[in-house]
Amino acid sequence: MVYGGNGKGAGGDGALYAMLRKARPIGLAALVDIVFLLLIFFMVASVFSEESMLYVESAEKTGQSGAQDAITFVLDEQGRLFYDGVLHTSQQADDVVRRHVAQNPDTRFHVETANETHVQDTVSLMDILEKAGARHVRMTLSQPPSAP
Repeated sequence: MVYGGNGKGAGGDGALYAMLRKARPIGLAALVDIVFLLLIFFMVASVFSEESMLYVESAEKTGQSGAQDAITFVLDEQGRLFYDGVLHTSQQADDVVRRHVAQNPDTRFHVETANETHVQDTVSLMDILEKAGARHVRMTLSQPPSAP
């Protein structure tokens, strides 16, 4: 059958054309069922990651004496990372941490940040320490130089 643009078919089947064009409403109950089925599917199919934590000691808790035997990383205001006074990239810092943790799992790390250091830079360094397996991390805020 060929239908024309006027709603009348070649054989005069205008009722069939009108029935095909008529919109049928979908029940709300069916839509709710589909939403719940999708929700259950994604809940069952998802994989939850195991939470891991990095415990950070503050300077007030440990006192200042713990800094001598620790590996110290310094973050300045621009987010630059220093180890032994030398500028390091994140990958180099990761290598340093992994090397020390491999030699001694109880190695102590000290993170010293400037007051204006961006939080993301500090979090990135903490992520490096946590992923490398550091267990003992101490964090201090460096004091700005005093004016004469």
